Formats: sequence, structure tokens, C-alpha cells
Amino acid sequence: MSFKIIEIGLPFFDDINKQVSKKSYFNSYIMDWKSAGNRFLPFQFNAGVTSGIVSFDLVNSETGTTVDYLSHFTTNMISTEIEGDYYYTYLGLVDVSVATGRYYFHVVGAGGREWWSEEFVMCGDIEEEYEYLLISTTDYLLLDSTDKLKIV
Repeated sequence: MSFKIIEIGLPFFDDINKQVSKKSYFNSYIMDWKSAGNRFLPFQFNAGVTSGIVSFDLVNSETGTTVDYLSHFTTNMISTEIEGDYYYTYLGLVDVSVATGRYYFHVVGAGGREWWSEEFVMCGDIEEEYEYLLISTTDYLLLDSTDKLKIV
């Protein structure tokens, strides 16, 4: 019996070399984090004791090209203070327009601390090869199933 893993929540690391995609076993054992072309994956990370984000860039893994998304995330993230630490949460509910490809986020906090997200794939419309069929911008049908999975 095999199991399908659906990853939710894009991981963030304090060192780019901690990305799973940089591990030698990646191609053999780990599946990609995939996102539809109109939404970023949800995430949450702990920024520590310093509040504020200085830069939030989307980096193309293949070309190294960066695009500034600071205003997008500043507007759409939830900042929460818990016992002196600041947590930033993004629910992935806002449409974006990003070309298909492999990406990661690079974030710099107000105190100079940096974070890198796991690498993820912007897929455009989810296609049959990924075992989903895009019905509309918010409705997906699991193949070989009669149940709809609605992503809101």
C-alpha cells in the first residue's frame, strides 16, 4: 500500500541550506510543494523578538531573479505576538499572478535576521498529472473520485 502526502504550510528556515530541495535524498524520496499559479502556499514562521519585515522577495530558483512582494505580504499577513515572539501567518487566500516555475521566498526581518522558504513549484492550473483537475479558480476535483475538494 502506498500513501499520498499532501503538504500544507510552506516551511521556512534560518539557513538556505536547510531546504529539503538541497538535500541529497530529495529526488528519491520527497515530493515537491506545489501551488496553483494564482495562489501562494500558506505558511507561518516565528520572527523572534523583533517585529517587522524589511524585505520579502520571491526568488526564481532556476534564474535567481527576485521580485519584491513586501507590500503583498505586509497587507495580507497576520502578525501575532506570543510570549514576546512575533509570528507571521499567511493563509494563501489572495490571488497572485506568477509564471510557472520553481521558487522560494527570501525574507529579512527588521533586526536583520533572514529566512528562506522551502522551494515550491508554481504549476499554473493544477493538471491531471498532479492528480487534480481544476474546475474553476476555487474548485478542484480529485481524479478517480466523486468528491470535490474545494480550496478556499
